[in-house]
Amino acid sequence: NSLEKLEKLKNNLDFYDEVEYVKYKNKLQLIDYFKINETEPINPYSIFDMQLTMFHEAKRQLLSAICIASMYYKLKDNSNILIPPTTYIFSGKANEGYFMAKETIKFIIALKKMIDKDKFIREKIKIAFIEDLNVKKITEILPAVDIYSNLTLPTLDNQNFHILNAIFNMSNILTSKGGIVDNLKDDNSFYTFGADFKTVKKMNEDNSYNANEFYYDSDIVKFTIDNLLNESYDNFPYNFKTIYDQLLMYNDSFKCFYDLEDLINTRKSIENDYLDIEKWTYHQIDNILWANNFRL
Repeated sequence: NSLEKLEKLKNNLDFYDEVEYVKYKNKLQLIDYFKINETEPINPYSIFDMQLTMFHEAKRQLLSAICIASMYYKLKDNSNILIPPTTYIFSGKANEGYFMAKETIKFIIALKKMIDKDKFIREKIKIAFIEDLNVKKITEILPAVDIYSNLTLPTLDNQNFHILNAIFNMSNILTSKGGIVDNLKDDNSFYTFGADFKTVKKMNEDNSYNANEFYYDSDIVKFTIDNLLNESYDNFPYNFKTIYDQLLMYNDSFKCFYDLEDLINTRKSIENDYLDIEKWTYHQIDNILWANNFRL
């Protein structure tokens, strides 16, 4: 059957090259369709890392953005760090009365402006927005995805079926540990990060997590947050203290501080693997075989 044929392609170098070429063409189509490179060119050879879901604290676009900021500040310290360029694509809607969703969007837009000002770093990191996400747009976006990011806190609505849609479009998956990821035990090659369902649940029940203490104890959290708080408004047109105060007021209830370092390290693994076409495509095939569990 077709799955057996797919499994046999795991060691077919011609197939790997073909997948890479088709993905490149899909990226060019995405860039053209949404005209997202009219002001700043998007590199179609970069990793397309996408988060396509409603803007919500539980979906943790904020965590992704803080992670991107951390990478930006590391590159500011040493612009010679060799990493494959990555384009982070955000798309989704937010409830018009949802304060933190709006603040997260403002933060990401300001972060994009700050990155785009630096001629060295913008070659390595890009942020792009696709507005007003809908079903039609998702069908145009998903063929170009290299890595689909599902960062939802494991104890909250984590049944993200965009994971499956991305897999069948030959994408690798970065995901938190919950929902459909943990409920099926068949082997897959997902990149998982952060605290799992039981750990988050226990922290909440025991009230054992103190975000303020964690901020001072974690070098990477303090380094990133302090830089954002001290950034000049001319360079970074957003007051990050608004988000910082909310995170401490509600004890980082969505565990952005807690999972930051693991997300950074997992994205490093993704960057390394992306440069290995055999490993990258092997993972994609593994994930399709896993996702077949959901086909009738």
